[in-house]
Amino acid sequence: MAQALRNNFDAFEDPNNPGTISQKMLRNMANNQLTGNYADDQNIMLAREILNRPDLNKLLDQDSETGKQDGLIHRENAEIAANGGNPLSAKSDKKVAQEMLKNFDKLKDDYWTSSIKIDTLKEISNRTLTGNADKDRLTHIAREVLSRPELLKKLDNIYSKDGDGWIRWEALNYMKD
Repeated sequence: MAQALRNNFDAFEDPNNPGTISQKMLRNMANNQLTGNYADDQNIMLAREILNRPDLNKLLDQDSETGKQDGLIHRENAEIAANGGNPLSAKSDKKVAQEMLKNFDKLKDDYWTSSIKIDTLKEISNRTLTGNADKDRLTHIAREVLSRPELLKKLDNIYSKDGDGWIRWEALNYMKD
């Protein structure tokens, strides 16, 4: 469904908010009667299906920076949902490192350490998504880092003993530049 929305984004686009589909436009499309025109009817049925799937609609309707609902579906959101739902999947290693750095205190093991244990990332990545934007953001970060073996190896080996299982703050700071 997300792929169909991505492919037909222009048919849903809100003229008052170019580059977005508002929830109002989605509801308006869903409330239309079927016309007999194949393309139009496909879009109407797609809008109905998205509205009938609150989890998908919630995934589509998120601010890409904060993860909070903003009432708008951006083209990027449709792309993210079509590619499995992780908002970091299309980001560069540098951007992923920046996200880790931004959320460092929430990812690290305790107050006194200046490192993130890779085992902790594994635990976080195994959590189910909750709908809580902050917690889900951490889950997405952990999953994305673990899905990139080269990035994980770099982060593990910069500013610490090779293969020690720790990602230091300094490594993330170095990678973000």
